Amino acid sequence: MKKYFIILLGLTCFCFTKSNNDFNIVGKWKSKDKSGKVIITFDEKGYAIFESKKRKIGGQEFYSDNGRKFSLEYKVSLDEIPHQLDLIFTDFKSGKQKIDKCIFKVESKNKIWFSRSENGKRPAKFITYPTVILKRMK
Repeated sequence: MKKYFIILLGLTCFCFTKSNNDFNIVGKWKSKDKSGKVIITFDEKGYAIFESKKRKIGGQEFYSDNGRKFSLEYKVSLDEIPHQLDLIFTDFKSGKQKIDKCIFKVESKNKIWFSRSENGKRPAKFITYPTVILKRMK
């Protein structure tokens, strides 16, 4: 009887454990870091846009300071812990890509911890900088 109780308790916990696999990052998110307020939009087509007071980059096409045309896409993996997000910059002229490897942790459907790579390697954990808290905009 004790064995069945333990199995039933385990199944109940498993069934009611909240999974982040149903989390959807699509939408507008805001953050404030040492450079100021930033708004990040993750659209349903897989493009990301970063907006600050000074600049807007990303989307299907944008131009760098030297006039080159780029796109900025994102890919999310919720299967990994911490979750992974890749920002993929594509140069239209050369076709070359630069991938900025990021991690994020879901605190709630409207709040995530987000950390970008500094040296081309995916961060292993969340440290003070470059980690920011992103809050979903209504």
